[in-house]
Amino acid sequence: MLDIEPTAAVLVDLFGSGRSAPLLTATHPTLDLPTAYQIADAVRRRRLDRDGQVLGRKIGFTNHRMWEKYAVKAPIWGYMYQSTVRHVGDEDHVSLSGFPEPKIEPEIVFGLGATPGPGMGEAELLGCIDWVALGFELVSSIYAGWQFQPADAVAAYGVHFALRVGARIPVRTDDWMRSLGSFRLGLFRNGNWVTDGSGADVLGSPLSALRHLNDLLSDPAFGPPLTAGEIISTGTLTLAMDASPGDEWRAEPVGVALPSITIRLT
Repeated sequence: MLDIEPTAAVLVDLFGSGRSAPLLTATHPTLDLPTAYQIADAVRRRRLDRDGQVLGRKIGFTNHRMWEKYAVKAPIWGYMYQSTVRHVGDEDHVSLSGFPEPKIEPEIVFGLGATPGPGMGEAELLGCIDWVALGFELVSSIYAGWQFQPADAVAAYGVHFALRVGARIPVRTDDWMRSLGSFRLGLFRNGNWVTDGSGADVLGSPLSALRHLNDLLSDPAFGPPLTAGEIISTGTLTLAMDASPGDEWRAEPVGVALPSITIRLT
């Protein structure tokens, strides 16, 4: 049987070290998601002194195009911390040092102004959102070649190591219901187009991703429920792209009331 606390201690020591690790599911093939979320919570407790309070959650693998590529069949979530979340106006760069096989993902980010209730639909969840922003999440895998089972990724920080959040646009109308599911986005590296994505690629809409997470957390086996004040990054709008020091990335949305966002990697 896997021992949760020693496993969490090893994972905390690995974060930002640049080192890789064997799959947890290789030595514990019966590891399930509820146990992986217990490990993630033990990791959270150990990280609080170093990384500050939890600011919210990232939802991973909400883009169906990612599922076949990474052999994942459902979204997961992970914690985000004071040390990992910044506004681009305060810090427009991210250091990749210490994070193996980094990738970059443009995402829609929500700021919750109210606590969602169990079973809420997307319109009700929109009423809980205070602001919407475009962001870039940086992700990394301590497992070689990004080969893992969902439980491995959940235990290992939800593969999250940084989030940069663009301009926060207040939610004042219901127009977001339509635009979040229909807008498109162009992704550029060093001024050159790389790929396109859309809100529809995120489970149909980033609001659908939020609903999925809220429904999942109705079962305490998968973690504590969402609360007012949390920042939620809803998953990549494109495929995850390999990240390299020296690159500048820009995401340009069309059809939604959000400005573009640019960050530099060092």
